[in-house]
Amino acid sequence: MGAEVLLALARVVAEKHDTLAAASGQSFNLFAILGRETDEVHTHSAILAELLDPNGSHRQGPVFARLFARRFGIATEGVESARVWPELTIDKHSRIDIVMTIGDMCVVVENKMRADDRPRQLERYHAYAKQWGSHRVFYLTLQGDEPSKESLGCLPPDEVVSISYGKDVLGWLDDCIKEVARVPQIREILAHYQALLRKLTGKSTGGLVMDLKELLAYKQDDTYNFELAPKIAEAMTAFSVETEWKFWQALKESLLKADDRPWQLMAVESAEAASIPIKEVDDEIIRHAHGAGNKNKWGYGWTFRIESEGDIERYRHGGVEVLLRIECDDWGWGSYGFIAVERTADGTRRLSRGEDETGLFDEWGDKLSTLEDGWRTNKESWLAWGYPSTDVCLQKTSWLATDVIRRFVEEEAVGPFVEDVQGTMDALKGWEGSSDAEVEC
Repeated sequence: MGAEVLLALARVVAEKHDTLAAASGQSFNLFAILGRETDEVHTHSAILAELLDPNGSHRQGPVFARLFARRFGIATEGVESARVWPELTIDKHSRIDIVMTIGDMCVVVENKMRADDRPRQLERYHAYAKQWGSHRVFYLTLQGDEPSKESLGCLPPDEVVSISYGKDVLGWLDDCIKEVARVPQIREILAHYQALLRKLTGKSTGGLVMDLKELLAYKQDDTYNFELAPKIAEAMTAFSVETEWKFWQALKESLLKADDRPWQLMAVESAEAASIPIKEVDDEIIRHAHGAGNKNKWGYGWTFRIESEGDIERYRHGGVEVLLRIECDDWGWGSYGFIAVERTADGTRRLSRGEDETGLFDEWGDKLSTLEDGWRTNKESWLAWGYPSTDVCLQKTSWLATDVIRRFVEEEAVGPFVEDVQGTMDALKGWEGSSDAEVEC
């Protein structure tokens, strides 16, 4: 059997499952429609905290919290009086995604849908939880990844329990759905949320995968179909690399064409970017990122100098300049924000929050937070950063998801991203502070 025939048969199998999905209504998902499938704060942490709260709007009392406690080895005594806080601020620089207290037990859940770890983050959260008589700290990711050494700080790894959406949360939701089988509205919302998690963790195509596996195991004459798979996989990798590279090129071209605005972007050359240092994207970097293992392969993108009509110094102050940065972040999502670089006699370097002596990082964090919700200021090397209103998924494991790659092939990913960046630039004013501003120690 040739590769063309194998692909044709695979399409027949996929179309059969598409038909079944349409008939069953499983393609209709509330969270997909709202366009916030990966929003840590407003979707995932909010839903989990609401379910865990005995006084939540679900009006089911402590049933969900009790099921959670049983599944994760937490004592259930007093669970009916549990208190839950989403996004609990514990100090100037720390906000815990979910905190639940049951008597003298404090449960902390650090939810990592796509943000990266911050230095000593889990160490601080663990110190907060220890104020209670007993405590548990959970590190929740899509696949159950281990936290970084930077996040643990001096904390022993066994003080943090890694759990996953793909296994642990989906299992807990199964328990919850059984308990509310006769409460249709809650049952269906939980089912929609389960479907979203299966999609995000690659578990939504189980039946299709089984059928395709049988197709690959088929033998004709002396040849198995799976012997063709390596060439198909190689072609798919080449196709995905080319598709992503076209996306980055189109994004850059669109942003440089903002001729009718009072600001203009100018691309920073790769040689200068390397001296900062930051990675400018090219097809080789993308090919490397699409290879086996993705550790330390992301963080690439475009960097732009900002020219403002009538005020050439609006984004400069002394030897420091603010640049626009668009990047594939450490978790594989398109993001954008602002960085500061300093020109010195020895060259150009990127400033970090710890080196800020003028209040620049606080100024820009405050400035951007007034423009729109969702800006983050918790990285050492970013003035502020955030995600476009429409997710741009660059995770390499997601390039086999048809709805992800279709957006790039049909050039639907560039437009919304550009509109968000341009909207920010239109609303943004330049430098307002002073190099003599007082810095709070």
